[in-house]
Amino acid sequence: MEKVHSRPLPRRKEYTTVQIKDQCRNHNKALQLQDQCNKKHKATLKKKFESSKRKLKERLANQREAKRQIVVVDFDQMPKPANDPRAP
Repeated sequence: MEKVHSRPLPRRKEYTTVQIKDQCRNHNKALQLQDQCNKKHKATLKKKFESSKRKLKERLANQREAKRQIVVVDFDQMPKPANDPRAP
């Protein structure tokens, strides 16, 4: 049978209460900054979404309005098909 070599576990680093409090403070500051960035990002995304939504509604309204418009064109001004031999 093979011998199993076991490594000794690394010693656990001991911290003083002051060091632990500093780490907690730093961690809390990092979380607060991350939270602020997330709020700004969400606000920016919300503004973009509202803008896109408004533009889409405007485009749909313009399309509906365009369907209702009647355009009167003189016969001479009408576009002629390219491959129609009967066109005057």
